Amino acid sequence: MLILSDNPITDASQDEFGFRGHAEVLCRAVTEVADLPLTLAVLGPWGSGKTSFLNICRDMLRKRGMTTISFGPWKYDEREEVWHALLQTLLDELAGQVENSPDPTVRQRLGRVMGRLRRLSLTASWLLSRQLLTTLTPISITTADRQELAESWNGDKPAGPAFTDEYRAANRFERDFAEVVRELTGNAPLAVFIDDLDRCRPGTALSVLEALRIFTGDAPCVFVIAMDQGALTDAAARHFDGDQIRGRRYLEKLVHFSYHLPGVRWESLGNALRHRLRFLPDDPVIWEVIRLGFQNNPRRVRRFVGTYNLTLTMLSGAGEQSDTRIRQVAILLMLRQEHPDFFARLTTDPEIWQRFTAAVNRRLTLADDLALADRDPDLIPIMGRIADRSRFAFPPAPAADLVLTLSEVVVIAGVVPEEQP
Repeated sequence: MLILSDNPITDASQDEFGFRGHAEVLCRAVTEVADLPLTLAVLGPWGSGKTSFLNICRDMLRKRGMTTISFGPWKYDEREEVWHALLQTLLDELAGQVENSPDPTVRQRLGRVMGRLRRLSLTASWLLSRQLLTTLTPISITTADRQELAESWNGDKPAGPAFTDEYRAANRFERDFAEVVRELTGNAPLAVFIDDLDRCRPGTALSVLEALRIFTGDAPCVFVIAMDQGALTDAAARHFDGDQIRGRRYLEKLVHFSYHLPGVRWESLGNALRHRLRFLPDDPVIWEVIRLGFQNNPRRVRRFVGTYNLTLTMLSGAGEQSDTRIRQVAILLMLRQEHPDFFARLTTDPEIWQRFTAAVNRRLTLADDLALADRDPDLIPIMGRIADRSRFAFPPAPAADLVLTLSEVVVIAGVVPEEQP
């Protein structure tokens, strides 16, 4: 396999990165929680394996007999869309699982709550049509809105005192939702997995968290949410004039418990991907380049391995490549993926390689070099370490003509550098 996909692990049997032990501890804690609902955040940076970890947890909880539902909010761009889609997905998936149960007593539960399910769906649609939920903005309902809502809930009955409270619709939804969940799960906890908040627009991501707080009430639910804490804190801070402390405190009101996903161990990453390297799979220099450049991030390493395989396969068409050439290609690919500005400079100014590898011990003098180092503070340490020959036989800087030749192939075969959310 030349190119590796970035598909996540789907169940515990596929665990390559050592997540299973951590997942077992977390799942045991989830099953023992008595005070519900609970919102639990699984925190980790972009590409660290949060989706795979959530899939392993969901697989384990299902095997323990817990009802589980998953939701991907990134498909919905608008924040009004996303909370409506979340609520509708919860209702539809829960009803579908009960309807397809082989146990007739479980299916009977669905018949007892069909009326309330329809009412919940109607109310969610009505709230969406009125755009009543906007991030960090209170709900406001006009007199005409109250009349329409009353008719939707009570048939042809006129609006009365029950609908004088502007939050009545959301409160009624909250109560009915909790009752429906208890009925359909047999009063057992429901685990809801929400992934890919990293991919959402800031306002959309916050809307997901706020919808859980506003609409799910005291339903017996455990919401397990994968998120990048820094990205969500930044999103919340925007509503407080950029105040990071207030943004973080606001998130603390929405999330009850945070679980920081441990990084993938270097040994696990190597064992999972070593056999996928087509060239020098056991070479310590190649693996040191991977370790220095990608910091054990599974997604970034997978992208590198795919590009590495494809690039060297193309070069091999012109003849067998030396070990030194292969190592130089690995470094160039790492630089292109993680330090694209430096790579672009390298194609027109090959001597920059030497200047930056020496910059650990002496200062840069060229204005363009100084500006590049300021924009990318990790660059000088990386270049300094790949020039250190005390432990690893890193290759010398390639000659100018070789840089151009390799760069042309790297550009053709390489992936486009992607900004991390």
